[in-house]
Amino acid sequence: MCWDERTSWTTLAVGTTLNSLLIADLLRRNAYLESILILNWQFGLLMQIPEALIWRSNGHNESAIRLAFWLNILQPVFSFVTLFPFMSKRSRMFASAIVGIYLGYVVIKLNEFDTNVINDSCPHVSLVWWNDKRALLLYFVTSVAIMMTIPSPFLRNLMLALFFTSFAITQTLYPCSYGSMWCWSIAVAGVLTYAFVRAHGSATKLLKR
Repeated sequence: MCWDERTSWTTLAVGTTLNSLLIADLLRRNAYLESILILNWQFGLLMQIPEALIWRSNGHNESAIRLAFWLNILQPVFSFVTLFPFMSKRSRMFASAIVGIYLGYVVIKLNEFDTNVINDSCPHVSLVWWNDKRALLLYFVTSVAIMMTIPSPFLRNLMLALFFTSFAITQTLYPCSYGSMWCWSIAVAGVLTYAFVRAHGSATKLLKR
């Protein structure tokens, strides 16, 4: 993801502080689903902890690499667990099946994933386990499937838009690694979610007058 240790720590600190404040405000407003969505962005931001340690060790900290792998792999699973209470019965069955297939593939291929995260041709940490095209496809399918279970059409479309837009921008600017520069977009995703939620709420109130 980020291109050096300082940037990783900076995006982690700034993003976590903002997300904490925004979640606290949403909980005060009883906006529980909205707060869960920002919590999901925060989980993705936690990748900056092992990545900072990877930079510090120049890619030799095996514990940090394993932590980065699992935090990355489990992102759609975390979303599934946190959004499960808000899903309909049908959505729970659908999402459970998709997550089961995704985790099953990861477990089967666990010993075959490449974990060499330093790539000389790429100026930043490379999540090379996504060179497994099937794993990458399953990650995206599972992530999208979980977002599709969000009961609010507005929130569902918002999360999908942020997810695909951030990936498209970072992949265009830095095509040498899948998701390699999400450190910045993930740090502001919570703020964007909050801003759109508040704007939508204000617009809805105006329309009801």
